[in-house]
Amino acid sequence: MKVIALSGKMRSGKTTLARMLAQSLPHLIVRVSFADEVRREVARGMGYGEDWHTLFHVSKKDIRPVLQAWGHNMRKIRGEDVWIKALFSRMIKMQLQRPNIIFVIDDIRYENEIEAINNFSHELVYNYKSGIYRLICSKSVQISRGCNPEHLSHDSEQQLNDADMFNMVFDSNDNDFHDLFFELLTQLVRDKLITDEQKHSAWAKHLSRLG
Repeated sequence: MKVIALSGKMRSGKTTLARMLAQSLPHLIVRVSFADEVRREVARGMGYGEDWHTLFHVSKKDIRPVLQAWGHNMRKIRGEDVWIKALFSRMIKMQLQRPNIIFVIDDIRYENEIEAINNFSHELVYNYKSGIYRLICSKSVQISRGCNPEHLSHDSEQQLNDADMFNMVFDSNDNDFHDLFFELLTQLVRDKLITDEQKHSAWAKHLSRLG
């Protein structure tokens, strides 16, 4: 199993880059998130069952406070690893069906999540390798991209400011993610999470989507 983990504050571009990776290597990379586990639980509590996606067809700005509150409070009640355990359990099941799968986790916000990714081991998982990458942008850019300033003080926004925690830190202040995507692909090759051939394939597919 290989894991590409993207960290950054709200609206730094984590989801954008994760989607670009998954779209450019669709048979290899699957995008997942700790927030998905929170969404699943909130939706089940509201009676949506397995049709949980339908509850979240609203803007991030509207639903974020609910998810933040539930996710944060469950960390206090059940332990700070509650969402880590839930996500990795699902990833192991997926990996057993697709042994060569690469996961991209698009919402690393806490130090214990980094520790879990770096130190993960399981008897059913072989050749585990991971890389954690940080996106940085200014508060003014966050707000210009639609972030509510009131949410910037949340605990999940205040952690992970030590660059030494990451394989690489990328500046995502530019709203054009074209060059940033190429930089990330290049770094993933250096870190042996994808091959040079896969990088070229992903870049070619990305260019074709741009038209």
